[in-house]
Order: sequence, then structure tokens, then C-alpha cells
Amino acid sequence: MFYYGKSNGSDKPERIKMKTPSYQNILSYKPILKDQQLADLPLLVASTDPCFSCCDRVTVLDTNTEKKTMMTANDLRRMKR
Repeated sequence: MFYYGKSNGSDKPERIKMKTPSYQNILSYKPILKDQQLADLPLLVASTDPCFSCCDRVTVLDTNTEKKTMMTANDLRRMKR
């Protein structure tokens, strides 16, 4: 788990970043599951301790306009590059 917060001295944080390992672990499923038996799937996926709700969405708040934007996993992938 990774939590980052940056203050600008006001009562609102300047930046907050929360990163769970679940999103990065999903990328490892393809090589882990390759050539495995279907019956092994639940155990192999569970071994990465997934939290799928951590991976599907994030809300971004623009503190200047107070506008909230829901971002999908694809939006996050584009921003990561």
C-alpha cells in the first residue's frame, strides 16, 4: 500500500495519491495463468490477494473548480504513460 499526501498549508490537501498493489498484480495474471489447469485458477488469483474494487475506478477532484471526475482503468492506463 502506498499513500502520499502533500499539504499547501490550507485546510485542503494539495495532492493525495493512494496506490494499492492490486492493479499491478493484475498485470501478472497472464504469465501466471498460462498453461495452468482451470481448477487452479481461483488459488492462483487468490495468491496475489486481489482487491478488484481498487482497480476499476478512481475519483479525481479539481480543487479549483470543485469538479469531480470518475476515471476508469483505461483512463488511468493512459495517464500512466
